Amino acid sequence: MYNVSMPSAVDIVRRREKNRGRRAGSYAPRARAGFLSLFSALSVVLGIAGLALAVTYNGLTADLPSLQVLPGLLDPQTGSLAAPTEIYDRTGAVTLTTLGARAPTGAYLSLRQDGLAAPLPVLADAVIAAGDTDFWSHPGIRTSDWFAAEPDTIPWKLVSALLFWDETPGLRRTLREKLLATQIVAEFGREQVLEWYLNAADFGHGAFGAEAAARLYFGRSASALDLAEAAALAAISQAPHLNPFDTPELARVRRDEVLAKMQALGDITAEEAAAAQAEPLAGRGEPPAEVTAETAFIEAVLAELAPHIPRDVLMRGGLRVYTTLDAGLQAEAACALTVQLERLAGGAPEIPTGCTSARLLPSLTGRTEPGSGLAAETAVIDPRSGQVLAFAAFSLEGGAQASPGAHPPGSLLTPYVYLSAFTRGLSPGSLVWDIPTRLPDGGSASPNLDGTFHGPVRIRIALASDYLAPAAGLLAQIGPAAVWETASLSGLPSIAGETGPLIFEGGAVPLLESVHAFGALSTQGVLIGYEDPASPLDPVPLRASTVLRVEDLGGRTWYEPGPPQARPVMSAPLAYALVDILSDETARWPALGHPNALEIGRPAGVKTGFTQNGRDAWTVGFTSGLAVGVWVGFDPAGTDPEAEGAVDPGAAAGLWHGLVKFAAADLPSDGWSQPVGIVEVEVCDPSGQLPTADCPVIVREIFLQGSEPVQTDTLYRRFEINRETGLLATVFTPPGLIEERVYLVPPPEALVWAVEAGYAVPPENYDLVSQPPPASPNARLESPAMFAYIAGELAIVGSAGGPGFQSYSVQVGQGLNPQQWLQLGESSGTQVASGELARWDTAGLSGLYAVRLLVVREDNRVETHVIQVTVDNQPPDLAILYPADGQSFDDPEDASVTVQLSVSDNVLLARVDVYLDDSLVASLAQPPYALALDLAPGEHTLRVEAVDTAGNVSSTEHTLTVAR
Repeated sequence: MYNVSMPSAVDIVRRREKNRGRRAGSYAPRARAGFLSLFSALSVVLGIAGLALAVTYNGLTADLPSLQVLPGLLDPQTGSLAAPTEIYDRTGAVTLTTLGARAPTGAYLSLRQDGLAAPLPVLADAVIAAGDTDFWSHPGIRTSDWFAAEPDTIPWKLVSALLFWDETPGLRRTLREKLLATQIVAEFGREQVLEWYLNAADFGHGAFGAEAAARLYFGRSASALDLAEAAALAAISQAPHLNPFDTPELARVRRDEVLAKMQALGDITAEEAAAAQAEPLAGRGEPPAEVTAETAFIEAVLAELAPHIPRDVLMRGGLRVYTTLDAGLQAEAACALTVQLERLAGGAPEIPTGCTSARLLPSLTGRTEPGSGLAAETAVIDPRSGQVLAFAAFSLEGGAQASPGAHPPGSLLTPYVYLSAFTRGLSPGSLVWDIPTRLPDGGSASPNLDGTFHGPVRIRIALASDYLAPAAGLLAQIGPAAVWETASLSGLPSIAGETGPLIFEGGAVPLLESVHAFGALSTQGVLIGYEDPASPLDPVPLRASTVLRVEDLGGRTWYEPGPPQARPVMSAPLAYALVDILSDETARWPALGHPNALEIGRPAGVKTGFTQNGRDAWTVGFTSGLAVGVWVGFDPAGTDPEAEGAVDPGAAAGLWHGLVKFAAADLPSDGWSQPVGIVEVEVCDPSGQLPTADCPVIVREIFLQGSEPVQTDTLYRRFEINRETGLLATVFTPPGLIEERVYLVPPPEALVWAVEAGYAVPPENYDLVSQPPPASPNARLESPAMFAYIAGELAIVGSAGGPGFQSYSVQVGQGLNPQQWLQLGESSGTQVASGELARWDTAGLSGLYAVRLLVVREDNRVETHVIQVTVDNQPPDLAILYPADGQSFDDPEDASVTVQLSVSDNVLLARVDVYLDDSLVASLAQPPYALALDLAPGEHTLRVEAVDTAGNVSSTEHTLTVAR
């Protein structure tokens, strides 16, 4: 046995203490190591954080504006902002305007003790109470301002407006502004900062600085303002658009709020506040009303500069703006506008000395109906540089206009309808119909200026004479959305996305935009201009420029547009096709007569335009070196759009005449050379097809290569008529009763109009008075049938036989009374019962033919049977106008399209079959040939077949894609 003694309590305690010490000794090194690791990690984190802060701070302070910029801007003697911003013409020799409401030279408000005027502390206290109550205690920004996004202290507002206007808004700019706000307070002191703010703050209406504002709103110096006026001015500095001119009642309320704050701060007593609040806010100043002949142009300049130099920066002063304006041309445009407006109002104005363009104005031939708000605008652009040379706007009541707007374009847009048609196979010589059925909703009243429909015309005549029904028909066929997209991409972004019949109503286009777009026609379809950074469209549209450069007083360039872009918006042949029409003076004679206001003695393309309500008249045209546009109408801002009143459509044309003759007087009288891709062909007028002996008029016409005619004229056709019955003669009509007549053959939709217009149309029925003898069962033609339409090679079917049969033969002869007969094949001695008698190849033949069967008996007796047929080997003309081949629809929800077809035939159409992906979806029997289709996502093949009554077939197909 082992003798084990139990440890005592003392031993247990000692053992535990010994073990605790042993463990403590082993933990110490590990604790020290852990502490060192933690310290090292923390040091790394702090180092990284410090480095990040340093990098961030360096990024914020990089290129931070120098503190010395402020004295350079605001010093009363040498500061650049002491001088106004001036806008010059293109030579720099003519000052067009001085921007802003300026204080007199040397009228600088000083807070320094040696220059302190008594009322100024009141104005300073009011400004502080209005927007920065703890101005004298914070270092430039408040502690809470580190989380603010908009400037709310005087130092912060000062640096933001003067030093950071050209930086992109965001967190970085906000932090940089706050840093500089604290630095300028530390560097220059609060009193100087407040003084600068009083002399630089925006008070609205172009007044920067309290002195300019006091003179603008109250008609006196800031040193003479009373408490109520000082409080009102302080309130305006916080919200310049809330001023006594624009919002007098709200300006009074805000003034009283400032007075209440001043009382709360102890700046004024309750009695002083109450007395000031009791004063009416009746300023003795007047809003700036200087509107000159250049005002519209100046507004265009400021709008162009807005994305680059904000208006308030320009208004503050210290800049020189050199524009594209030709001051002499501008003066002529303004003078001519005012003279024409006074003439339209019934006056006989005296033409000022030196106003050459007004002396070139032709006499008014129409009458302008009374109506308020009569106004006019004109613009001149150099299409080769994209520069605006003149732009003026006047109203009869208000004089020069500051901000001319956009106006309904009306028929000014028809060239883009025909441009879209040209891209789909039509040409200037293509036939269109000026008839009621071409109008929207089946309208019957003529929309033309002469109040008459003109029937069949070439596109050349329809466009030049401004006949609207043909354009309306094509617009419906192609689809308004497609047409206006073409127009938008050609230089008219204002109508992007439009889907209505703008040539009749709706839409709005600025004059400058329309002149710029038409100018592209004179440069072979190349639009020259500058990208508009404010436009959300893709591609970014080009606009004409009004600015050459902007520089400060030291000559440093602030903005320069650089060289213009040259963007092809249509091919040279397409542009030439439109130019050739718009410059064709004889094509305008049917509508305007000869001579007319659009004839200026040199080549010029020009388009008139008018709206159906008579309230807008346009004329936009171009020479080889200038594009000039005029709008005359009733300004929506000055009258009720629904009010009575109509403007003489010739008023715009006459004004255009005078301006172009003056502006182009010293320019070369060049025309436009014909580009590759245009061919000239002699055609029948008005069908535009190859002439026949029946064509009444033959003209020489241009066609886009590949679209020139290959078929002979079918509009005028010769018919043989029984003169006694007036019906179509047959082979059985006695020759002595047959006479030939040439008729205009209208399509079915034009038949009613043709009859009502007095046109003689061919009879539809055959003369059945002279009946043929009954056919013998043994000598009978069975197929083709009497009066059938035939084509190609066919079998002549019938019966030839019977008692005493010897032989038979089949003959054909041209016309109703053939002078010569051609035998088909050889004579046959074999009897035929309802079988093939002969075969006839009609290739190359066309028109009326007689088919004769001769059966010879043994006694030499001959039995005959004759039928009449029409040979037609010409397939229909067929084109898919919309959608275009290869067109893609990016939005599956927009893939509901209306297929628009152009179909015609020289004789008679039977049907038009439409296939989608080889499945027949519709068979159309009569015009209009249009069909709505819903396209599923994916690729599709659209195939169309046109079949005439003779069985001739034309086929065409387009591929389409709908995004998935």
